[in-house]
Amino acid sequence: MLALSMFNSSCREEEFAFEGTPPEQSLQADSNVANLLFRTTLNDGSTDNILDQASCFSIDLPVTVIANGTEITIEEKEDLDEIEVIFEEFDDDADTLEIVFPVTITFSDYTEEMVSSTEELENFAATCPEENEDDDDIECIDIVYPLTLSIFNPTTELFDTVSFENDQMLNDFIEQLDEDDVVNIEFPITLVLTDDTELEIGDLEQLENTIEGFIEACDEDDDNDFDDDNCNDCSVEQLQAAFAECPDFGVNKFSLNGQNLKSQYDDLAFDFQEDGNVTASSNTESFTGTWSATGSGNDIIMVIDIVDLDDFNLEWTLNRILDTPGRTKITLHEGDGNVLRFQDACNNGN
Repeated sequence: MLALSMFNSSCREEEFAFEGTPPEQSLQADSNVANLLFRTTLNDGSTDNILDQASCFSIDLPVTVIANGTEITIEEKEDLDEIEVIFEEFDDDADTLEIVFPVTITFSDYTEEMVSSTEELENFAATCPEENEDDDDIECIDIVYPLTLSIFNPTTELFDTVSFENDQMLNDFIEQLDEDDVVNIEFPITLVLTDDTELEIGDLEQLENTIEGFIEACDEDDDNDFDDDNCNDCSVEQLQAAFAECPDFGVNKFSLNGQNLKSQYDDLAFDFQEDGNVTASSNTESFTGTWSATGSGNDIIMVIDIVDLDDFNLEWTLNRILDTPGRTKITLHEGDGNVLRFQDACNNGN
């Protein structure tokens, strides 16, 4: 009897605690913070635009495609880079991509559609916003799961604990949140930015302010420029290591101010040394200068300064380091359409 009395008392204490909880400490339906969480957990359809050229839905994986005649199966998002590598193999061909249908597409709200043809896929893509138009999903910040919520159960007069394992689960829950529901997030929780910086969040107000503060903190990449984010994980150290592996890099591609300059520099061998010096030499002449690189990710700037080789002397943005057995290619971009690609000659790559 004493134990039962104490149990009933604890239930009432839980109910009392619930009635006394300030609204700002509870996740309220239609509140700004609930809306921010909802938008943060929407499905990002821009990650596979190389497949569908549509940012409002994504194609479910695995999917089989034929890129320039080569059949590959995309098992995970990282495999999408294989398509870009095939497209970049040659500069004078017309890149083609065929999707092996049927496929399933998932929209931002996680509803799904079966698609049986290219025409159907294009019709769905036509309903999406244009490239780089504003959309609802917040892509610059993500939630680290699991995330635990305490939900008041009016039957037991206690809080039930529910754990969410992914965006879809949390998105569905917030969408169904009712104004009479009493929901508390169990803090602290962790948010992660696109540069992998982790932020520990201690309460609802901090959560709201943090998401709002990072809504426009990154390029959401809602476009069809497939090679503008190839260096998400690049570092200056990685670039230095790639150059250190071979003292003989040749010009594999060089487009400057609308002109193809590759043939002018086919006979030059570049040696980018660890101490910041660089030499470019052929059988008949030699040039010396310096090089440096600063930044991280897609914002690494490589500065080349070689005497009497003014075409190279620009501040280039590192676009890709392709390091595979027998082939290392380093691609640099500058301005609108200027591209310089070096390829090592040490492994007889083509």
